[in-house]
Amino acid sequence: GGGGRLTSCDTENFHRVCLFLESLHLKKKEDKLNALEHFLRRFDVTCDLFPLFRLLLPGVDHERSTYGLKESNLAKLYGEALGLPEAQRQRLLRWKDPALQEGYRCAAGDFASVLFSVAEARATVQPGASALTLGDINAALDQIHNAPDAGEKRARLLELARRASATEQKWIAKIVLKDLKVGFSHESVLKRFHPDAMDLYNRSSMLRQVLDAIRGQYARARAAATAGDQAVG
Repeated sequence: GGGGRLTSCDTENFHRVCLFLESLHLKKKEDKLNALEHFLRRFDVTCDLFPLFRLLLPGVDHERSTYGLKESNLAKLYGEALGLPEAQRQRLLRWKDPALQEGYRCAAGDFASVLFSVAEARATVQPGASALTLGDINAALDQIHNAPDAGEKRARLLELARRASATEQKWIAKIVLKDLKVGFSHESVLKRFHPDAMDLYNRSSMLRQVLDAIRGQYARARAAATAGDQAVG
């Protein structure tokens, strides 16, 4: 069997993924990829990893091409979701302004970092207390992406923001902005994941198809091995 590995990543806690992403911060690129490989070992090889990969590599998640939300939109929405006082609202709106970010634990010019420093004191969901799963996050992101108008988009993002801890809000913003800034590319991740992955990706540019093909290979190999065992028995 899969040695107790997870057969679905939809039920995986989003908080755990955020902690993993946080842990990459000071690592060298090779160590980041090693850490990713280790993290992926929690899942069975026949598990559909698309729900996880599309969050780790939002830039190549072409099924949710663009959310139509830039930093300025997110600043307004989070200002509202967190009920920010004017000074903190201004910090979000002017996230590139070093003077406004001085004395706070954040990097001016990095929107998600400024968002975290603002959200930390205001988020109602405490660190580690969030019940959001990858299934929840993907469902919410689909709703935001597919919203027919700005009002609906806003309502859906507010809903998600209110269910998330400060750390989760930071990573949700990065996903929506299509760049996690964790220091690895989809090329290096796919190459590390499977020798055929980059080749498959170059042919289709569809992450889902690539992962389905690789999972299919493992499933066929396992079925053949099982059939072989039965023939021997």
